[in-house]
Amino acid sequence: MTIPEAELQRLLRMGRAILGVPGSSEEMLASLTAFIEGIERLPLSQISSENEDSLRELASLHAQVLAYAGTIKADWAKGLGELRRRGRGILAYADQLPKQLSSRPSKKG
Repeated sequence: MTIPEAELQRLLRMGRAILGVPGSSEEMLASLTAFIEGIERLPLSQISSENEDSLRELASLHAQVLAYAGTIKADWAKGLGELRRRGRGILAYADQLPKQLSSRPSKKG
């Protein structure tokens, strides 16, 4: 039994779509998660020579998607740092309580 070619083609389309979307959004993040989960579900024990070309292309695309995700992560970290810096500036200007900003919601329960 081999890996279904339709599944490989679906993952290839998904990966190309992720790389084709500029910027970062919730929809792109959901697509990225679905792509990674799809790769993890592939039955690698069923690799055959007829899937070899598609799998090579998928491996290359996977590396590109991971590099893209790394740049998005760095951009988000930079953006969050900028927001924290601006928040501290606003608090210093107002000079009123609270003296600390939290970027995480409070825990419930």
